[in-house]
Amino acid sequence: MKVLRNRTGAIAMAGQKIASNLFLLGLLAGLSACAADSTATPLGPAPAVEAAPQRLTATQISEQCWMKNEANKGDIDQRMKIVNKCIDAKTKEQQGR
Repeated sequence: MKVLRNRTGAIAMAGQKIASNLFLLGLLAGLSACAADSTATPLGPAPAVEAAPQRLTATQISEQCWMKNEANKGDIDQRMKIVNKCIDAKTKEQQGR
């Protein structure tokens, strides 16, 4: 009789292991199916969005060109030529945008 009880207990234990393994397998299969169908975006930093360059006014362009050539405080006529070239280049650059 004892032999029969040990076998029955062993069979019951094996059945419980199989049942728990099947449950775990089913749970993992369900989770993987959900993950495959997910349309959620991955976590992480958002891609950088470039801001559209602002158009500068004529005054702002003039100020930038004058400040760019601030170190050249020598001949004012030479500085004016450099600044005027800078203003023309920046104005053309903005018209091309």
